[in-house]
Amino acid sequence: MYTDKEIELKTLIDQIYKDFERDFTEENFPSVFDWIEEVNRAGNFGKGGHPIALSAAPIFQTPVHPNPKLMIVANNNSWFDSNDSKAAQKNLAQLVGAAPTVSSYMAHDTTFGRSMRKVFGRDKGPFSGLNKLGVLEDCVGINRLWIQIGPDDKPKGASRGMKSVAADLSPILDQSFRNYCESRTRQLIEAIQPEVLVLIGSEAQTLYQHAPKPKGIKVVDARHPARGGEQKMADSIRPYL
Repeated sequence: MYTDKEIELKTLIDQIYKDFERDFTEENFPSVFDWIEEVNRAGNFGKGGHPIALSAAPIFQTPVHPNPKLMIVANNNSWFDSNDSKAAQKNLAQLVGAAPTVSSYMAHDTTFGRSMRKVFGRDKGPFSGLNKLGVLEDCVGINRLWIQIGPDDKPKGASRGMKSVAADLSPILDQSFRNYCESRTRQLIEAIQPEVLVLIGSEAQTLYQHAPKPKGIKVVDARHPARGGEQKMADSIRPYL
């Protein structure tokens, strides 16, 4: 039996997925689609990479439920397996079209997922973990930009970076791809109402640069775990768990 809040949240999420499937087109975001086609033509995907789909990409990285202890916003999707392109595509299929039934953070062999499990896991040698793997397993995770780009903002073959491309104004929707994703991400955060919202990395931390922070939610800026940042990330989140 679903509560009224769960039904309301599911209705909103279903509508946002439908809207994104409708809106994510070359006509609406020509710069984004040009970028995808450039990257696909270059074909420099690496071990876990694959051609980027010209269809709606993942939004959430985890199952969704109201009022979690923790909600995570990161930047944009990389490959969903670090070493195997077939596994990456299989994992990707679990995350598109609707809210996932699996947590990519827990189930997928990605660089980001491994870092998250380390940060929220037990102490190991000199590393001081959060010892809160259950919180990670139960958290809600979403990406700031709803697109898969691989590990690099400007991979070989792309004339521009996604950060630049996502800021281009849509000729039809009168907003950029960045604004499209960020405004709806904020809407989803308001509807989910986590206790703690963690914005991972400098890009995700622009989410409320020009918008008021959500009331009643603790907003935490955390270091991205890449390039040895796991300990700093853990230490920034620790006081809130």
